[in-house]
Amino acid sequence: MTPGQFATLIAYTESDDNPHAWGDDDRALGLYQAHPDWAITYAKRYNIWPLVGEKWNDWIGNLVCRFFVEYSQTFTDTEVAMHYHLGHESLASNVDWDAVYAARFNYEASKLSIAAT
Repeated sequence: MTPGQFATLIAYTESDDNPHAWGDDDRALGLYQAHPDWAITYAKRYNIWPLVGEKWNDWIGNLVCRFFVEYSQTFTDTEVAMHYHLGHESLASNVDWDAVYAARFNYEASKLSIAAT
């Protein structure tokens, strides 16, 4: 899976690809349902800051791609998606694993003919 494909799957899984989506009691916004504190944390980590005039979803998409590049070296695609969703690493054997989210991520991958591990 490419970083761009991962970002696409996160957008479909998190917001049904709705760029105007709001969730988590108005803390999550856009395609990727990113929280502002997540964005700042990973912007600092990767030194990826929004350009003047850049849209929120474009900037967050860049962060999501970089997030995938970092974590896909160690984890499966679904585990990286779960880390994004939960905000921390988790495995299918852990009690905090969200099986519904994992199934949705893999369903979206199959709909888009993207092989997910």
